[in-house]
Amino acid sequence: MFPKAKGSTKNLSGFKPVLMNEKQKTFIVDPKVFIVWSLCNGKNSLDDIKVKFSNKLGLEKGESPGLDVNSIISSLEQIGLMERPMALPIVEN
Repeated sequence: MFPKAKGSTKNLSGFKPVLMNEKQKTFIVDPKVFIVWSLCNGKNSLDDIKVKFSNKLGLEKGESPGLDVNSIISSLEQIGLMERPMALPIVEN
């Protein structure tokens, strides 16, 4: 899976990023959520995103960021800030 973010950034609200979906609805998000959103460029795999997210937080290998990247992506998808993954084609032998 290669998640791809949708929407755009708006001016920061204090220290928290603001994202806007295609319906012009804005969301103030946690900086960690913004990092995940920004890594979802359609080219990074889910595993790449997890590694890069941990690196941006300065975590050691195996150290937990305290947030589940899969849950963040799912939540962003529900509010229109992430493209829904396309179903993989069925390969018949």
